[in-house]
Amino acid sequence: MAADTGAPATPGTPFTLARNLGSPAEVDAAVARAREAGANVLKEPRRAAFGGYHAYFTDPDGHRWEICHNPGWSVSEDGTVRLTAVDPAE
Repeated sequence: MAADTGAPATPGTPFTLARNLGSPAEVDAAVARAREAGANVLKEPRRAAFGGYHAYFTDPDGHRWEICHNPGWSVSEDGTVRLTAVDPAE
């Protein structure tokens, strides 16, 4: 986790909360709102090795968050989650 977030692991936070959004622009906007609310951005929004787009921050309580857009992730109306491979070069 430390290698991906760019920050060392911290005691008391052995996990990362994550939120998947609909587009890279939504990731940028969410990170901007988090920063305005006092978050410490650990990794600015950028293309990810899995073919999506993501960023990391810690909220004012110290909880680590990943905000991402994964174009291969979808949820059907019946709640079925689907994950399809995405070419990271695209």
